[in-house]
Amino acid sequence: MKKIRIILSLALGMLVAFNLVAADDVEVQYIAIHFGDPANAEVLNQGEFPAFQFYNAEGEVIGYTEDQKLIGNPNYLKGWYGEVPEKMGFSATYRGELSKSEGFPYDKGAVYVLDKNGTVAYQLPPERFNEENYPDKYQAVYNDLRSTIRKMSRGKEEKVVKEKKREYVKSSPVGELEATKGSKTDKGDGILGWPVPSLTLTDGDGNSVKLDELAKGKVTVLVFYTMNGATWKRGDTDGNIKAEKKGEKLVSGKSYQDSQGEEFNKKAEEGDLKGMIGMAVSESTASDDSRGKIYECEELTDRDKAGAYINFTQHLRMAQSLAK
Repeated sequence: MKKIRIILSLALGMLVAFNLVAADDVEVQYIAIHFGDPANAEVLNQGEFPAFQFYNAEGEVIGYTEDQKLIGNPNYLKGWYGEVPEKMGFSATYRGELSKSEGFPYDKGAVYVLDKNGTVAYQLPPERFNEENYPDKYQAVYNDLRSTIRKMSRGKEEKVVKEKKREYVKSSPVGELEATKGSKTDKGDGILGWPVPSLTLTDGDGNSVKLDELAKGKVTVLVFYTMNGATWKRGDTDGNIKAEKKGEKLVSGKSYQDSQGEEFNKKAEEGDLKGMIGMAVSESTASDDSRGKIYECEELTDRDKAGAYINFTQHLRMAQSLAK
């Protein structure tokens, strides 16, 4: 009996040791890809995200929204248009459980986990969520990401979807708006099980690399984000474009706070009590609707730009916390 216990203990020890080694079998890399105008990406403080390698994806991106009808669906699907979101399955037609009449799918970009072969093992759901307003959804997504990374890093491979079943659902040409009537929408799988598409990326030194080549041999946590780099188009209730605007460069929260502090201190030194009160009142009563202003193609205040910066970096912050 004692021998059996010893043998079982040794076997258990070997199993634990094997699992510990297996957990480190495949290196995990974190890659952030900015989509849209690369000039807008320059405002990102990359030092906040030390786990990541940063790249820009080539190609124009359009963000389309439309005035809400009293009754009926929009004329065109709201969402991202362009080669990058359409190839990566986070464009307007990849809506999951979102109906055709609501939401802007993947409004903050998308997150993926790729296995060591470059196959998509996880794709973020299309709904909007964050830690404060949707903590349950946020935690569920966070747990799914962490679980998938752990499995893939231990050598597990995602089952590859057969090539004949890999069909992009968008029927209109790349970059063109997709009419709501008669359009197909993804049922929620996105590009799960697909080999990652071959997109052309550019690093900080201007060197080009293919995404599928970059993903070989490592587990890859992939974040597609934008610093408001899209061209925004707003349609009326008939789908006619009534406003179009290139996305403004954003401002980091720290830059905004520093500039506000400097202005306030200057007014204090000048004895401008009225100006100090005005700044305080303006800050406390300002609406936090940067997303709505962006959709409406309106001019953004510095406060709006700082708020949008926080929104558009949410997925990067979530993935960075996973890297810890």
